[in-house]
Amino acid sequence: MSRGPGTNEKLLKAYLAANAGWTTFETVRWLLAPQTGGKLPAKLSASWDTSLHRSLKTLAKRGVVEIKKRRLLDLDEVVAHYPNKTLATSVRELRGLVLPVIAQLEKSNGGLSVRYGLEANERHILTKLSPEVRADTWAQWRSLEVDLRHSLATQEDDSLLLLVMKGRSLFKAREQHRAEMAQVSWPLQTLINECERKNLIPSHTLDRLKRFYVAINPPSRASELKLKSLVHSYASIHGKSGPARLTPDAVRLLHENLEKPLTTLKAFEPAPQTTYAWMHPEPKPTPLLHKLFDRTIVGQFRFIRLNSGSSPKPDAEAPE
Repeated sequence: MSRGPGTNEKLLKAYLAANAGWTTFETVRWLLAPQTGGKLPAKLSASWDTSLHRSLKTLAKRGVVEIKKRRLLDLDEVVAHYPNKTLATSVRELRGLVLPVIAQLEKSNGGLSVRYGLEANERHILTKLSPEVRADTWAQWRSLEVDLRHSLATQEDDSLLLLVMKGRSLFKAREQHRAEMAQVSWPLQTLINECERKNLIPSHTLDRLKRFYVAINPPSRASELKLKSLVHSYASIHGKSGPARLTPDAVRLLHENLEKPLTTLKAFEPAPQTTYAWMHPEPKPTPLLHKLFDRTIVGQFRFIRLNSGSSPKPDAEAPE
């Protein structure tokens, strides 16, 4: 028996009222999904997903629920919400098993090296700026550089000199003698922190410098790129849809830490056996394991919460 729109709205309101704070629609649709004999179906129906989403939009239109679309920011959010991004129960269970282990390994420095570091991410952000914004950023840096050079005249520490050089290499237009600039491998944020630690910059200049950095690299954006870089260490994500192939290093790491639990997954294929001690065949992962990540992990999630402090707005526009 299908649930009517009114029933779904009541279910959503009741759940959000009992669970204060932000969650995601992707998570709630699984927790409220119809079950048969106490079990979830092999795959959530598209009609259920559409129906519940329609009810959510209706509640948002009335001002009952708040919706905020954004990307995931850290591994804790990945563990909590990414398993529910799929409609397939097998994929959800796989992610629920493996992602907490990855999070634990990364937090204990037992995971994989990040493919793109902070310095690469800083440069990536600048490549996305329009020519006009980039020119304005360069103008702001030049103003800051005047004050930094005054400090440089009285300091002998190389950190401040590297900071000035780094800023020019980052913000000066590519066509303006780019080849003549000295390249500094340290991230700009690291150099700012180092100059602050050594007290090389006056407080008013340091405050300006920090505000400038946050403006070009907001914490939320920095977190998104850091997480995206980590995901790329585990899987090769290409195209706009479909699963992402795990990297060989990721397959080895997961088999070392999840060999027995992985055998409980459907279609598991063990590594080929050999009688020769000197041969160490690479683990052969179950095809399901390659569904651990897909393009949706770097996409938007619909964060929702009960908007108890607002009065209903029957004519408000509902978010898509």
